[in-house]
Amino acid sequence: MPGLHDTTRGRLLLGGDYNNGIGVVLATPISSPPPWTGRLHPDTLPVTEDGRTEWWGGRPVLGGLPERVEAVRRGEALFVLHHGREPVTVEVPGTHHDLRTGTAVTDRVTPGRYGVAVPRP
Repeated sequence: MPGLHDTTRGRLLLGGDYNNGIGVVLATPISSPPPWTGRLHPDTLPVTEDGRTEWWGGRPVLGGLPERVEAVRRGEALFVLHHGREPVTVEVPGTHHDLRTGTAVTDRVTPGRYGVAVPRP
């Protein structure tokens, strides 16, 4: 959050590197900013071709997903993220190419334990 930065620990971890002018950029390792960033700096949010601002968070693109599964679309690719221990089957109508495994999939993908599937038409 803005205004809650304490760099003491970071300086201790970096030691002499920090003191000798070697800097580090710390960032959130995700493709979308946290909600507070969009609220404070709406110009950082993506804008669609027709001029609409896309607010934070992915939009669900598949209904009836199993528990602990989410799906978001990025371009033509559909990212199916499974946050559970047991493999699940997710219905994805049509024939796709799974970008992770390089295999063709028809009508369903089965991400493994804490797995990911990335089908693209």
